[in-house]
Amino acid sequence: PSAMIGLSLNTAAYAAETLRAAISSIDKGQWEAAASIGMTPWQTMRRAILPQAARVALPPLSNSFISLVKDTSL
Repeated sequence: PSAMIGLSLNTAAYAAETLRAAISSIDKGQWEAAASIGMTPWQTMRRAILPQAARVALPPLSNSFISLVKDTSL
């Protein structure tokens, strides 16, 4: 059980950094454009930023998942 917790925490840290980098890679103009049409910050994140960030984050997150599956076989 402790190995599972350790692997989970390690993978979660990498996933969090991947998501942070994906969100920060979205151009600031997207935030400004959403604000200019009256979106709240939550609406902006949900409807404009996260869909774009998901496209950026999916390949590295897939690699992390594959590595996690391979590491748990030990």
